[in-house]
Amino acid sequence: MLTRIAKYSVKNILRNKFLSFSSVLVLTLLMFFINILVILHDVSFNLIDSINSKLSISLYLDEKYDKNTTEVIKLEEDIKNIWELDTDEWIWVEYKTKEQILKEIWEREPGLVKILERSNPLPNTIVLSNIKLSQYADLNRIIENKLYIFSKDDDNIEYFANYNSQYNKIKSIINILDILQFGLYVIIAIFVISISIIIY
Repeated sequence: MLTRIAKYSVKNILRNKFLSFSSVLVLTLLMFFINILVILHDVSFNLIDSINSKLSISLYLDEKYDKNTTEVIKLEEDIKNIWELDTDEWIWVEYKTKEQILKEIWEREPGLVKILERSNPLPNTIVLSNIKLSQYADLNRIIENKLYIFSKDDDNIEYFANYNSQYNKIKSIINILDILQFGLYVIIAIFVISISIIIY
């Protein structure tokens, strides 16, 4: 049976050599481009992970709240529990006092600290990092329920970006990455469908 099919196939291939050569060439090129796209897919995911690993969110606390406040403790616990919903990895939550932040700024900009250290207007801060793309929606939901514990724009700390502005910037980056991923999947699907049609 297989021998008969093989003979029939060879006979049809030899009957129209140009058409056979063209079909094989097109299939080869399509499979080559699919392999390129798969490699690009892996590279893009690595790039996304690399970009995402550098993103962090700083939550500037109102002066009435510190790490011993019930609301702050509950917020940190809720954020740490997000890992159970989407991934096996934790979101890194780091509490920094205004003194620690002042010291970090001094290491980068000693001249600026000379101006700030007289009254130190810097707020206590919760820094969030190692956030997966799938976790941002849950993280945003938790933080928005506690917005009242953070510094507001009307607190005369205008040189700090508030939470909403930080999240909107990260959200725009996530949207661009999602569009790129979707476009890549569409192109791969088109190539696979094209190969199927030609083979058929």
